[in-house]
Formats: sequence, C-alpha cells, structure tokens
Amino acid sequence: MVLIILGVISAIAVSRFSDSQTFSSRAIANQVLASARLAQQTALSRSANTTNVQLLLSQQGADWRFQVIGGDVLDLRIPAANEQIRFGTNMASSCSALATAPLSLSYDGLGNLTSGQNTRICIADGNQDREICISSAGYAYEGRCVL
Repeated sequence: MVLIILGVISAIAVSRFSDSQTFSSRAIANQVLASARLAQQTALSRSANTTNVQLLLSQQGADWRFQVIGGDVLDLRIPAANEQIRFGTNMASSCSALATAPLSLSYDGLGNLTSGQNTRICIADGNQDREICISSAGYAYEGRCVL
C-alpha cells in the first residue's frame, strides 16, 4: 500500500519537474523579486544622494534583461521562453489587460517608489499568472497587492 502511494506521489512530482516553462516563469519571478529588493536596498544605502535608483525590466532579443541603475549596477540576462511580463497600477483588472514590458521603476532615497503607487507585475507563461507586488513603500513581495 505504501509503495502504491509513493508511486502516485512520485509520478505527480516528476510531471511537475519536467515542465520547463513552469521552471522558467518561476526563475523570472524570483529574479523580478530579487532585482526589486536590490533596487530598494541600493536606494536606501544612498539616501544622502539625491539621484534616484532605477529598476528596468525589458526583453532584448531572446533574453529578459534586469537592470538596477544607481550605485552598484546590476545587469543580468535570463533566457526567455514564451513568458510575458505585464505591469500596471490597476489592481482590479486581469493580468492580460496590463501593459507589457519594458518596465521602469524609480526609488527615492527612502526606498519608496517615486510614483507613490503600488505596482502590480504579472509573469504569464500560458499556464498560470504569477503576481508580484511592489508597494508604494518599495517593498516587493509575491502575491496580489494589498490595497
């Protein structure tokens, strides 16, 4: 009986790991979170400087490009599959109704978004939408934005 249960569980687990699209969208979501947090921390560390820190997400050729500009510069590329990165400040609309990348966010010396609004980011891979929220205070987390 235990072997049958383990067999069923392993069959489900193997099917989860074999989907490279799910892995790719998860990697991109993690990089969006890491880049947003790095941008906020960089802005906080440069609070005496009046220049804002920029977070830029764009698709260039077959890669997603993640850039944090200001202080130490991050310039990272991840191969794109067929995901889309969409963003906006409309918390009620579907992910497909949001604008497509490129995305540019600016952080002030207190680590806040200079727009003063929550920003919703969706990574869509055709199977599911992964949502990330960057609050007006600059904090990035996975999930829907809390109003």
